[in-house]
Formats: sequence, structure tokens, C-alpha cells
Amino acid sequence: MRRHCEKEEVFNNLCARNKRRLLALARACVGPSHYLELYREMGFEIWRSLEGYEGSAHLDSWVYRVALNTALHFRENANHSIQSCDAIAEEQVPYSASVRTNQSEFQKLEEFIHSVPEADQAVFLLYLEDLSCREIADITGLGDSDVSIKINRLKQSLMERCIRA
Repeated sequence: MRRHCEKEEVFNNLCARNKRRLLALARACVGPSHYLELYREMGFEIWRSLEGYEGSAHLDSWVYRVALNTALHFRENANHSIQSCDAIAEEQVPYSASVRTNQSEFQKLEEFIHSVPEADQAVFLLYLEDLSCREIADITGLGDSDVSIKINRLKQSLMERCIRA
């Protein structure tokens, strides 16, 4: 009984610390219509996998890795579609000039993210979450220099796309 209570306490702390990041990942992977479903699935997988945590990576990095793998698997198996940012905006935000500009910029970023391979999407989403190259490397299993190179290439590609648009 005590072990279950300890696991529950660790799980609750992990979820509280990583909630914003996990919700952002879920929304980026499947859009606004299914992100809560994916978020719940992430929580289930984190709970299920917690006893298998071996301590080789920081616990928050491990959580994000489990969540990322869950998101990729969820998206592949469920074949969920990503809504455009315009549809998201119509559901949630009244229009004004500044909102339309922000939506346009957000839409470009979202389209860019979904145009790159899944491994690059993961790296870029982690970069957008302000994680260090070391943290991204721990989560993705890539080397520090590989992460740095990917991030630089992705930023350059995004800039080129924005300039052309």
C-alpha cells in the first residue's frame, strides 16, 4: 500500500510540473479537437511506465520522452487530423487585426512543424519549450551536437520559408 502511495505522489508531482509542456505537445501533435484525449493517454502511459523508470535520464526528461512516444504512436494509430489555425481561431478568439496577425504567424509555425519529419518535429517542439540541447538529447536519444545541428537547420529552414511567404 505504501509503495502505491509513493508512486501516486511522484506521479502527481510529475504531472503538475510538466502539465503545460505536455498539453502543448498534445495540442501540437493532434490539434484542438483531440489534444485532451492525447493528454489523458500520456498520463496513463506515464503512470504505467513509472515503475520501469531506471534513473538513466532526469525524471522530467523521461516523462517528456514517454509523452512524445505516446503522442507519435497515438497520431499514427488514430490517424487524427490536424486542424488549421484558422479553424482553431474561429472556435476560440474574436477577430481583431492583431489577433489575425498572430494567428497567421502561428499558422506558419504550425505548418512548418507539420512539414518536417517526425524526429525533427520532436526536436523543434522541445526547442520551442526552451529545453537545452542536453535535455533534448536526453529525451530524443540523439547526441548533443546532432541536436544542435538539427535546431540550426530547422531555424534556417523556418526563416527561409517565412522570407518566401
